[in-house]
Amino acid sequence: MEAFLTQYFVGEGEDPTRLRLQIEARMDDNLQRDGNRIPRGGAKPEDLKSAEGVVLFPIPGSSLSIRAFPGDFHSREGAYFFDVYDMKRRKPVKSRREFRFTLAYSEEPLISVEAAFGISWEDIGEEHEKFALQDGSACCLHRPDAPPFLFQLPSLPKPAPIGPEFGFQQPVAFTL
Repeated sequence: MEAFLTQYFVGEGEDPTRLRLQIEARMDDNLQRDGNRIPRGGAKPEDLKSAEGVVLFPIPGSSLSIRAFPGDFHSREGAYFFDVYDMKRRKPVKSRREFRFTLAYSEEPLISVEAAFGISWEDIGEEHEKFALQDGSACCLHRPDAPPFLFQLPSLPKPAPIGPEFGFQQPVAFTL
């Protein structure tokens, strides 16, 4: 690590050990604050019973559901993920090729996290596809020969602002 710090962050003649110790101390503080857990943003729940914040939206006329799960309950960003879940087999599946997800009242298709990283639909593993959106987003599943299926991702509790300097500004009346 010292070689990396020396190359990119430490000036000539400075000791990289001091910077490394500062970084390690900050990491230790963060781990203690988060209960010694490393956040795993977007990890799919292993099962439906033990996962916190998971909700299902059964797709009419199908054994499939939209399964929504939080990106990270401790995150300030409020990310929510969803995938397609087969209720009969009790496992996530890749969305059908004819499925098209959009934000509600939009025609612009959503793309999966994997597609955003350049992975083609054919190369996405059967249980690995997922979509990411802001919590509270209203979404729509479009399928051939079926009416649009609307669903809304849950909203995560919003943490209090860090300090008064981060509070939201209140609007003022406009006068001429």
